Amino acid sequence: MAFKYQLDTSSKKFICPGCGEKRFVRYLNQETDHYCDPTHGRCDREVKCGYHMVPVGSAIINEVIQKPRKEPFYIAKDIFQKTLCSYENNNLFQFLSQLFGIPKTKDLISLYQVGTSKLWDGATLFWQINVRGQVGQGKIMLFDRETGKRIKHPFPHISSVHTQLNKQDQRPEYCFFGEHLLSTYPDKPIAIVESEKTALVMTAVVSDYLWIASGGLSNLNSHRMKAYKDRKIVFYPDLGAYERWKQKASDLNKIGFKVEVSSLLEEKATPFDKSKGFDISDYFIKNRVKSNQPLLDLDSMVKKNPSLQIMIDKFQLA
Repeated sequence: MAFKYQLDTSSKKFICPGCGEKRFVRYLNQETDHYCDPTHGRCDREVKCGYHMVPVGSAIINEVIQKPRKEPFYIAKDIFQKTLCSYENNNLFQFLSQLFGIPKTKDLISLYQVGTSKLWDGATLFWQINVRGQVGQGKIMLFDRETGKRIKHPFPHISSVHTQLNKQDQRPEYCFFGEHLLSTYPDKPIAIVESEKTALVMTAVVSDYLWIASGGLSNLNSHRMKAYKDRKIVFYPDLGAYERWKQKASDLNKIGFKVEVSSLLEEKATPFDKSKGFDISDYFIKNRVKSNQPLLDLDSMVKKNPSLQIMIDKFQLA
């Protein structure tokens, strides 16, 4: 069963009427396979924009039709394998190497199966590999190799493998970044953040958790999280998103999940941090930039600076 109007499940994005970014997912009429009015859709910048307009009337929830569901399209293993190289041309790899050194960065990239894309010079490819080892989707992003920040000008440098393979008409199987590691670390509690870069940084700093990236607030639903239901989970929302993540946690806990939400960023952040929408990794990166020293793992950081343990305890990281 499917609703008459549904958000497009392909990777195609449009200019958002609210914020002007190319992050807008439009509604499709499932009977005709045509897009609805250009203003009907949802911006995937839930926190910074939040625009969402549904088709007029009650049809979106009341008019139900029969529609066969496509089987998911998985990325061929040879395509996936060919991207696991050329890290000298991968800006994110180069940035992480500044923080952790090359050997540790290689271990991180190998663990999470991060690739390199030729779409833009220096681009990174975050593969979404499910618990069965199937490659459902790949997100392509471009970072600045000196700052580690996403490059958003003159346009947001973000795309998908489905788009580049001209498979927009196929249904990808989305999952969280890092999901393939669930069986590798069956006893570790799960820490869920929004961005893939944050999951990589925090894995290097705090190894007691299995760090997973949701890719966005809207992905925190029972379908996307079914593989995590029997695990202890802690949400680490970006600044400004705490209340929304807290509501998601509450909804999930009502149906049997075990989710906690860390509030420390909201309680301790400065106005500057809040204006920048810092996430948990930004604090550790900022510590490295100020000291001009390599960013060490948690135990080494505490040995060099015992007072740091107070912050770690407050971050509920151990």
